[in-house]
Amino acid sequence: MNNAFFTKYQFLKNKYLLVILFFLVWMAFFDPKDWGLIANRMEKLKNLEKAEKQLSVQIAETKAELQELKTSAATIEKYARERYRMKKDNEEVFICK
Repeated sequence: MNNAFFTKYQFLKNKYLLVILFFLVWMAFFDPKDWGLIANRMEKLKNLEKAEKQLSVQIAETKAELQELKTSAATIEKYARERYRMKKDNEEVFICK
């Protein structure tokens, strides 16, 4: 029985192959830094890089808007009316949605 088993599975006699298989199984499932954890971290890194790009665009837009507000009084008035619904004393504002 034992001899028939090894004749059918000759590759199990190769100790180097067994060590490599053990190492691969260990690294895939039991190591604290297994491949699943690495894949999750890579996905999280991609999401963070995407969010960084979006925030960089938003920062650039905000800086341009700030520069425009610093240079023009008409822009400040427009900004206050649109964002904060401010109005002059003698006028009425109608908000349409």
